Amino acid sequence: SFFFFFHFFNNFFCDMNTLCCLFLLSFFIVFSCCTSSLLSSCSSSTLFYEGSVSINQLDGDSAFYYTSTLQVDADGSPNAYDKNDTGIDYLANAGYPGNWWGISTDSGGNPYIQGVYPEGSYAPYEGYYVSTTSLVDSKYPEYDVRRFVNAVNTTFFVLPSGSNIRSTGVNSGDYGYIYWKKTQTFCYAIYADVGPANQIGEASVAVHTSLGNDPYNSYGRVTNGINSDVITLVFPNSGQGSGVIPSQSTINSKGKSAFEAWGGNSRFQSCILNN
Repeated sequence: SFFFFFHFFNNFFCDMNTLCCLFLLSFFIVFSCCTSSLLSSCSSSTLFYEGSVSINQLDGDSAFYYTSTLQVDADGSPNAYDKNDTGIDYLANAGYPGNWWGISTDSGGNPYIQGVYPEGSYAPYEGYYVSTTSLVDSKYPEYDVRRFVNAVNTTFFVLPSGSNIRSTGVNSGDYGYIYWKKTQTFCYAIYADVGPANQIGEASVAVHTSLGNDPYNSYGRVTNGINSDVITLVFPNSGQGSGVIPSQSTINSKGKSAFEAWGGNSRFQSCILNN
């Protein structure tokens, strides 16, 4: 009897030890795989540079991101420019006679003027020029300020012209997520304007106010940009393209959906902000 019980307990504990070892080994393998997967999901590479700013992408992503300063874009706002240079932006930023790039003109290069040219045109700021953006609402004519994205009340960002940006697949109307490290604030925004090649880091007046930066100087002009540490994350093929200007509530909801589908705040914190 003694030998029977000894043999039984010896085999029982040996089997239990074997099971424990197998369990621990399985746990170690699963943990290692999960850890490896998490680490690899945060691997990134530099796609190209715009000036001195690297445009980066997490491995396997279509989204891209960059960290930069953030200048102020007033384009599209109906009070951006006028002939007396008293708008919220300086007229020189819209071009000059014969080469206007920031205001709408007729076929002869003559600027449209709200309420004046054409006479009786829609004029929230009568006498001001019609300021343009790349993204438009096609149901309005070229001389109507509602054709363009109002920088004062719409969060949008600017990307440079050139083949590098085009190679990412991004189009006007795509959504993005903008985060300022200093204030730890963010907003959702839409790609609505094109800037000069090799220069990146510009967004609408509304983006600046959303992030907690006051872009207005003491004269009421939008000159106060952000000097560093703004992260812009862009989601190519997430929008409707040009021809439609979404409302701000739509930008917020669609931008949030794109951000969460990408991985949301947890992935942003671990893979971009703190990586």
